[in-house]
Amino acid sequence: MPLTTRCRRCGRLFPVYAQQLKAGRGKLACPQCGGRFNAVGGLLDEVIPAEDVATSRRMPKARRRNLGPAPGRRIMIEAPSRRRARGGPLWLLGSLVLAVVLIAQIGWWERGHWLRDPQIHARLDGLCAMLGCRLPLPRIPGTIEILSPSLALHPEDPQALRLVLTLVNGAAVPQRLPLLQLELYDDARILTAARRFNPDGYLAAATPGEGLAPGASVNLMLDLAKPPETPAGFRVRLL
Repeated sequence: MPLTTRCRRCGRLFPVYAQQLKAGRGKLACPQCGGRFNAVGGLLDEVIPAEDVATSRRMPKARRRNLGPAPGRRIMIEAPSRRRARGGPLWLLGSLVLAVVLIAQIGWWERGHWLRDPQIHARLDGLCAMLGCRLPLPRIPGTIEILSPSLALHPEDPQALRLVLTLVNGAAVPQRLPLLQLELYDDARILTAARRFNPDGYLAAATPGEGLAPGASVNLMLDLAKPPETPAGFRVRLL
């Protein structure tokens, strides 16, 4: 039966026989590094199995440790988490909901720009007609003009003033009617009085909800009480 010795240089384990030790006077050459050492001093009580002996002839023990698990050892493979697998579709659904909410918010913030475009306005108006809703009319600053404004004494009431002007929609889409603010100034151009008129107040025959069609105009004639001092100037602003 062979004995087991360990090389003191490289740590190689290999079997030896008593006849080899006797012939070499206790010294042998290592089959791995080739160095001679005292094989009697490196004898061990354990015996190398035959399969390990065959392996040790091809590769050092230090390298054999990286080959993988020893024969017969069970390899534990971690199964994927069920919670993570279930979370995939939920995460996708949540992302879609957030995307829809984000698009809706962007649409709400940019609604004024969309309503100004004639093609988009016409499509949205048709969609609202199908759904039974009413598309709100935009108010585009600088597109409604004031033509021929005049302020004079009322022809039938000396204690009243009459404001006459024309509003023209210069946009390509219908617009809601604006608020009118009449401002009165004295000789020093100091504001002395102001009055606002909403569409319900300055349109008697038209419906304010219908707005002002593209290119349409409306003639206004507004009467108001005369202030104690006759104004030297006036200005009409759209709000």
